[in-house]
Amino acid sequence: MRMNKAVTAHEMWNEYVKINSSAGQYQAWSFGGLTPDGPNELADIVLKGIKTATASAYPLYIIENSPFPLVGDYSVILNTVNEAVCIIKTTKVYVMPFSRVTAEHAYKEGESDRSLSYWKESHREFFTMELKKSGREFTEDMPVVCEEFEVMYPTDLLDVDIRLVAPDMTFKNEYLSMIEEWRASGEELVPWTLSFDTSDFYGLIKKLEDFSRGLGLPEGFVPSSTYWLVNNRNRVLGAIDIRHVLTEKLLFRGGHIGYGIRPSERRKGYATKMLSFALERCSFLGIPRVLITCAKDNIGSAKTIIKNRGVLDSEDAENGEIFQRYWIDL
Repeated sequence: MRMNKAVTAHEMWNEYVKINSSAGQYQAWSFGGLTPDGPNELADIVLKGIKTATASAYPLYIIENSPFPLVGDYSVILNTVNEAVCIIKTTKVYVMPFSRVTAEHAYKEGESDRSLSYWKESHREFFTMELKKSGREFTEDMPVVCEEFEVMYPTDLLDVDIRLVAPDMTFKNEYLSMIEEWRASGEELVPWTLSFDTSDFYGLIKKLEDFSRGLGLPEGFVPSSTYWLVNNRNRVLGAIDIRHVLTEKLLFRGGHIGYGIRPSERRKGYATKMLSFALERCSFLGIPRVLITCAKDNIGSAKTIIKNRGVLDSEDAENGEIFQRYWIDL
């Protein structure tokens, strides 16, 4: 439901619980910013699906005696005149030193060029300003509370219908539904991470997170980041794996990226968009050229790669199947 007039946090929450009666309590707050209009600008990129994370200075929670964010928390985001903008739900919380905040988190915050260097520069300035008000000093090893979230209401305010998300417990039921559909079709699960055991879903999430950090990899495998493509209703449409580096084997066949769209959602342009999103991730991972391979008779996959600036480099054969190699310069 689109709000046609300014509403308070209480009014927006009352509308939301009409469609989600199980929602508990909420907090109402606005983003911080270095300029007077900063909070509004950040709220705007939340609505556009660009900003899916935020960060705050750990010491301020202690100084202000404020509750720490928890997974499952609901928040009504306000603008600078205390009007409700949207409702978000926290999906992930972790604490790490400022100096160790990752490029992936900076990208999810969605600000400016989404780079880690910009994130550090702007947040260093903001945290210094906020801590000074309480007589505290900023340090590079100061703990930072990193929080990820999803927009819950109103969904029709989003400017995008689909997005890439990191694997998360939030999408458990939809992910399992996709896997069930895929197996019922009799088709091979692609990418290969879709074949992982789902009986311990938390364990699956942890395994995928570890793989992205290069931990617990099978022999001969390389670090890889897995993302799921979801729509505004959190339906999981497909999955994509990004391998951070290439071995000789992957240079021959496999490349940097493997992806797949669930059977019922194909021929809707999702694969092209998902690959486009993934190439953005490759860029901030520092991969200058991306190799993607596909079977020569997989015309749909080839078209998806070409639409994303893929240039055919060569063809080869493996086990009697001809496949193609495409390179994409970022």
